[in-house]
Amino acid sequence: MILLYALVSLQDPKKEKSLRKKLDKADKAFRKRKAKYLKRRKKNKSGKAAENSTNYLRNKKINFKGKQLSPAGVKVLISYADYVANTLSLILSKNELGDSGTAAIAETLKNSYTEVLDLQNNNITDKGAKSLAKHLPQSRVRELLLQNNKISEEGIKQLIAAIPFSVELRKLNISKNTKLSKDLKKQLKKALRAEKTFKPPEELIDETKALESNPPPAPNDDTDKRGLEKKANGLLSRLLNSSKPSCGSDGKPDSALVAKFESLTNYSSVIPMLRDTQAAEVLMPLASGEIEGLAPSDQVRAAMAVANLVGDTNEGAKRLRDLGILSLLLAQLQNTIEKPNEPFKGVKWDLGHVMVPMLALSTNSTNAEALKPASDLILSASATLLDKDRPGDVERAVNSLGHLTATGQIPSDKIQTQVMLRNVRDRAARLDKKGVDNTYLNAGFEAASLMEAIEQTENGKVPLRISKLASKPAGVEKDVMISYSWAQKPVAKHLKIQLERRGITVHFDEHFMSANIYQKMASAIQTSKAIIVCASHEYRLSANCQREANFSADLKKKIVPVIAQEGYQPEDWLGFIVAGLLYYDLSILDGRKFSETVETIVTNELRD
Repeated sequence: MILLYALVSLQDPKKEKSLRKKLDKADKAFRKRKAKYLKRRKKNKSGKAAENSTNYLRNKKINFKGKQLSPAGVKVLISYADYVANTLSLILSKNELGDSGTAAIAETLKNSYTEVLDLQNNNITDKGAKSLAKHLPQSRVRELLLQNNKISEEGIKQLIAAIPFSVELRKLNISKNTKLSKDLKKQLKKALRAEKTFKPPEELIDETKALESNPPPAPNDDTDKRGLEKKANGLLSRLLNSSKPSCGSDGKPDSALVAKFESLTNYSSVIPMLRDTQAAEVLMPLASGEIEGLAPSDQVRAAMAVANLVGDTNEGAKRLRDLGILSLLLAQLQNTIEKPNEPFKGVKWDLGHVMVPMLALSTNSTNAEALKPASDLILSASATLLDKDRPGDVERAVNSLGHLTATGQIPSDKIQTQVMLRNVRDRAARLDKKGVDNTYLNAGFEAASLMEAIEQTENGKVPLRISKLASKPAGVEKDVMISYSWAQKPVAKHLKIQLERRGITVHFDEHFMSANIYQKMASAIQTSKAIIVCASHEYRLSANCQREANFSADLKKKIVPVIAQEGYQPEDWLGFIVAGLLYYDLSILDGRKFSETVETIVTNELRD
C-alpha cells in the first residue's frame, strides 16, 4: 500500500512534471500489485492471505493537503483513474479546487472505493455542493469533510437531501460554512440517523440477535457477489449436514444457520445461483413444519427464505400454497401490521423484512386468488413502509402494488392505492430535479408508470398496446432500444457506450420520466429496429419491464436477449418471450470480454 504525498501547484511546469513523475511511480506500483492479484485469482492459487484479499489492491491514502492543488491539478490527478479509484482516503484539504475541481472529483466517486473524502478549505460554493450531492448516492464515501468553504443553506439542503440515499455515508462535517438554522440542524441529524435505519429498532430483535434487519441493497461489485455466493454455498452445506441424524445431529438445523441463510436470500444477486441447488428442497420441510421440535421462529425464517427463492415461480408458488407456507406468511404479515409490539412465533418482525417474500409471492399470477383476501393487509403494509421513507422499503412497496394491481389482486381504482402511488411519484420527481439518482427514483418511475396505466385504463384504453392501433410516431428511427431494470443500469449504460462506439444508434432511458411514460416508451420501441432485453431477476420482477418486453413482442420486433446478471437464466414470462433465441452474456463488466461480446452482438444481430 502506498501513501502518496506531493507538491502539486501547476503554475510551474517543473512542478507539474514532478507531480506526474510521482504519480507515475505510485501508479506503476499499483498496477504491479493488481496484476499479481488477478494472476493468483485466475489460477486459483492460495498464496498469502493478504494477496488474495481485495483490500490488497487498495491504496491507503493520497494526501495533497495544503499543496495549492488547482482544478488543473485535479485533472492530472484523476487521469490516473484506476489508481485514484482504488484509494481509501483522498485528502485534498487546504487547496484551491473551487467548484470545477470539486465537480471533477465528485464524478470519479461512482466507481471508486474512496471512503474518506476531505475537501476542507477549498472555496467550494453551492455549485460544488450540488455536484457532490448528485454523485454521493453512487459512492462508497463514509466520511465527507467540507469545513471552511462557502456553501450556503441552499447547498447544504441539497447535501442533506442526498444523505438518506448514500448508503455508506456516516459523517458529514459542514461547519464554518454558514450558520445553520435550528430546523436545518434537525434535518441534518435526522438524515444521518436515517442512514442506520436498515436495521430495525432494538426492541424488534429477538434474543438470538439474528439478522432481522431490512437488508441493504445487494452489492454490485462482482467480488462481493462471489463472496455472497461462497457464503451461501457454505451455509447450504452446513444446513444439509445438520438436517441429517446420521451426521450426529438430532435432525434439527441450528437456529443461527437458518437465520443466516434466510438473510442471504434477501440479496437478489444470489437467488439465481441458489435456484440451481438443493436449497428449496432443504427448506420446504422446515417451512411446512414437518420436522417436529423445530423452533417456531425457525419455521417462519425457513418459510421466508423458500418464498424468496421460489415463491415467484409457478411450481414453487403451488407448493407454498399446498403446504400451508403461504398461509403462515400471511399470518405473519397480519400480526406484524395489527400487533406490531407483539411477537409472532417468538419474534418481533420488522415490516420491511416481512414484505420481501410478499413481493416475490405477488409477482406470480397463480397466487392471485390466494392473496386477494389479503389485499387490504398489503395496502396497509405498503402505506406503513412509505411512511417510514426508507428507499428500499419504498421500492418494495411500489413493486408489490404494481404486481398486485396488474394481476387484479388489488383493484386499481382503490383510492388508497392511487394516493400512495402519486405521493411516491411526486416526491421522486422533486428529487430528480435536484439531481439525486437513487433507489427512490426507481420506485418513482414504477409508481408513475402504474399511475399512467391506471389512468389509461379508466379512460377505456389498454396501456401500451393501444399504440399498435396508431400510426408510427414521428421521429428518427434508431438501430436499437435497450430495455433494462435500474438494478442493472451499470451494465446497460456500458452496453450503450460500446454500441455507439461501433456506430449503432441507441434509444436509452437514463432519467426519470415524470409524464407520458407509456407514450415515450411506445415511441422508443416503435422507432427501434431491435430491442435488447437485459435479462435479470429484477427485470422479471418489474411490471414495467414486462410491459416493454410484451409490447416489443406484440410488434414482432427483433429481440436480442443479454444476460445482465451473473448466473441468471430467463424464466416464467421472460423465458417464454426469449425462448429459442441466442443469449449473450454481459453479466461481468470485464473490459475485453464485454467488448468482444458486444462486437458479436453487432455483427450477428444488428448489422444488415
